[in-house]
Parts: sequence; C-alpha cells; structure tokens
Amino acid sequence: DKLAGSLEIKGRVGDRPWSVTLPLQSAAEGKGLSKLWAKRKIGDAEVARAMRETTPEESDKAIL
Repeated sequence: DKLAGSLEIKGRVGDRPWSVTLPLQSAAEGKGLSKLWAKRKIGDAEVARAMRETTPEESDKAIL
C-alpha cells in the first residue's frame, strides 16, 4: 500500500547534465497527470485532423 525506495530522474538542461532523486515514501497521489495526458492526446488528434492525417471520424473517436 505504501511506496518505498526512490526515483531518479536524469536529463540535460542545455548541454549540462541534470538529475533529481525523489523519495517515494513521501509521494502524494497525483490526479493531474491523467488530465495532462488526455489534453495532449486530444491535441494530437486535432492536429492529425487539421493536417488530414486522419478522417474527422477517426479524430472524433480518438478524442472520445
């Protein structure tokens, strides 16, 4: 029921390496990530429709 350990995220900021380690035992349940994911998927479907990469029906189905 409770997370343990840590999560390390690594990347680059410009040409410099960057990392952060997050302790999982103090993590809070997130509810915003699914909304961001959905917003991105809807945007992708709308762009595909505008670029005529998908039909309006396919885009509507992806959005729903």
